[in-house]
Amino acid sequence: MAGRAERFEITSLDQFSELVYQQEWTDGLPVFPPTRKAVQRMIDYIGRDPGEVLGSVFPGDGEATIENIAANCVMAGCLPEYLPVVLAAVECIVDPQLLITTTQSTGSGSLCTIVTGPAVGMLKFHTREWIFGPNGGRANATIGRAIRLILWNIGRAHPGKLIKGTMGNPASWSYCIGEEQELTPWEPMHVDFGLDATDSAVTVMKAGEHSQISAPLNSVGLAECINLLARGIGKAGISTSGGKRTFLFVINPSLARASTASRAKPFPSAICTRKHRASGKRWLRPCCTMKCSFASAAGFRRRWGNASQFRAGVPPGSRCWRRK
Repeated sequence: MAGRAERFEITSLDQFSELVYQQEWTDGLPVFPPTRKAVQRMIDYIGRDPGEVLGSVFPGDGEATIENIAANCVMAGCLPEYLPVVLAAVECIVDPQLLITTTQSTGSGSLCTIVTGPAVGMLKFHTREWIFGPNGGRANATIGRAIRLILWNIGRAHPGKLIKGTMGNPASWSYCIGEEQELTPWEPMHVDFGLDATDSAVTVMKAGEHSQISAPLNSVGLAECINLLARGIGKAGISTSGGKRTFLFVINPSLARASTASRAKPFPSAICTRKHRASGKRWLRPCCTMKCSFASAAGFRRRWGNASQFRAGVPPGSRCWRRK
């Protein structure tokens, strides 16, 4: 059981706006006031003890409680319905197996959160044009912001103090996406981790640079599109901090459908197999997937694995483990 959060009496929005910068409660962007009423509304939605501790957040090892997580969600502009998703993400972040230490190093890595399953539609994630934003999707932006504020306020991940990133990373402001359901020819991503297709799940993975690769299907054909994507793996200058790499491919619907119609092997596996044959290397990296229950916000199931169990990885075959 953790202690209750510190409280301040604020008389105006202007006063609050100045206070958050004085107290270093924000990473630079404006935030909403976490009033007692708003935070309690978040906690009431899930019906859990506000002092319940989920774990400690690196690098400052602050205790992540239901109450201070809810407060950061309010500051980010989240609706109460978003809290189960954020809690699932925090469960992943505090698990030492994810080893987020490398995201706080000189390479300036970030954490990418991916929501899959029915929750994507329920929470109205924006999953099509401009999926990485800005796209007006409240769930995308505010859940990503809540996770960043949790790292900032609970983990004390302040540049030049406890984290030593050199250049920084624009994705760190907010990095949360939802998997498209209607136009995707594959099963939901979390099925690869042993969860049911009808489940909702949250996956957190370490992410470095983001690049957009032009793969003109109509002019060069599917095989050359695979080559173009494969060439983007392991290019010169990519950070190797923390060991081997995993690559997350976000494929547009037309390319995904074309690959499914013409290939027996799953498309992302085909990409990584092409690169493996050319380089002799396997690109592995742990990620964490957490089942997110909206009927009961308690009782998550998580599935760990390396990239071979992940859509962005090499063909299946490596070991993984499961904990309920």
